[in-house]
Amino acid sequence: MRLTSQVLLFCASLFILGCASSSGTSSLKSVHKVFVVDSVASNLPETNALSNVIHDTAVHELNSLGYVTTTNSTEAEAIVRSTWHTRLDDSGHSIVSLSISVFDKAGHKLFSGDSGSAVLSSFWNESHASSEVSNILVHLPHATAADASKTK
Repeated sequence: MRLTSQVLLFCASLFILGCASSSGTSSLKSVHKVFVVDSVASNLPETNALSNVIHDTAVHELNSLGYVTTTNSTEAEAIVRSTWHTRLDDSGHSIVSLSISVFDKAGHKLFSGDSGSAVLSSFWNESHASSEVSNILVHLPHATAADASKTK
């Protein structure tokens, strides 16, 4: 009997928390127009040189998923940001990973993905960066056709 009460209390708590956390936040389902911000600069010139590739690949991938990329943030329903994460490995070499997040206008994170394990900065080139951006953004849902008709 005591275990049953604890399970019921736990389920009720999850239900209440789920309701509380979902109110007031937006969803990617309601997003169609996005603005892609240039990558946040890192302390490595190798990664900073890839900013245009990351931006352009993100725009291409988002368009292929049905999102409309805007030229300024005021027209957008969400903002796409990419960030480099750098640290030194045990040998003192810089290792790097990339993350991409989508935020609604209120600053709530709607999506976040990363390139996985950090690799040596020397492995990052245009091809690798473009591939990683595509691999991250493939996890976004497609923009719905209903949303597309509202924004055009």
